[in-house]
Amino acid sequence: TNVYHPFPDSGAAWNTGLSYLSGNTGVQCEQWDWIQGDTLINNMTYHKLYRYKTCSGGGPPVLMLNGYVGGIRQEVSQRRVYFYSPSFSSEKLLYDFNLVTGDTVKTFIASMQGNRVVLVDSILLDNSYRKRFWLSPLGGQSGPLDSAYAALIEGIGSTTGLTEYIYVPFESGSWLNCFWQNGTKVYGNLWTLCSFTTGLVEDEGYKEGIVISPNPSTGIFTFNFTEQFQFSVHDIFGREVYQSFGHPISQSTTLDLSSYPKGIYFVKLKINEGIVSRKIILQ
Repeated sequence: TNVYHPFPDSGAAWNTGLSYLSGNTGVQCEQWDWIQGDTLINNMTYHKLYRYKTCSGGGPPVLMLNGYVGGIRQEVSQRRVYFYSPSFSSEKLLYDFNLVTGDTVKTFIASMQGNRVVLVDSILLDNSYRKRFWLSPLGGQSGPLDSAYAALIEGIGSTTGLTEYIYVPFESGSWLNCFWQNGTKVYGNLWTLCSFTTGLVEDEGYKEGIVISPNPSTGIFTFNFTEQFQFSVHDIFGREVYQSFGHPISQSTTLDLSSYPKGIYFVKLKINEGIVSRKIILQ
């Protein structure tokens, strides 16, 4: 395909699995990354990247990280994506999608052991073809020299995870489980089922009696229902960010989220004795 798919700047989420050894114990982790809101760093606009990570060494999952981890920006004309972490002294190249077979990948996530492009093909995702760049280690690693063990996919990133190092897995490794765009799963591997939220899904109950418009919206949402209701608004991880107070609202109201970070939210509605949820998109 000759159509370039830019990197997402909002409404995107990545689910990554990770494993490693801690002593003699195998540790399994699940990591959610998502873009929400913008920030200005060194007079350049970055999209804020947040991370929610839990790990388990055989017991209950333990929360390892929950919060802002850095900024992402892209140069569409150059087909390059940059990442700035608070631990960096300057931004680093995260992805270069302007590659051909034989190129050495010169991004910071590929610099740990070194990779080169051995094949460029395409993959059909969400009814469109995206370029895929198959990678092989440069040498000095376990496995055949030309074994294509990972790939870069336009508009998504690496099959090893959004910002994870790209290297041949041995006693540790990472893999991209799923990629979501505006609430739709665009990419998913064959081995893992990952849900988009931690506990909140869109409910089909009261389908005919609930209208939220416009949706998507740049800030103002109008709710129209056939009954009185109360509601709360949650982010993609189920955290409450807004709640209606006082007596039940009578059939119609507006919600202003224009000051909130762009992204996907869920409205949790209490109608009579039932609770349903609706997905809304803030652009």
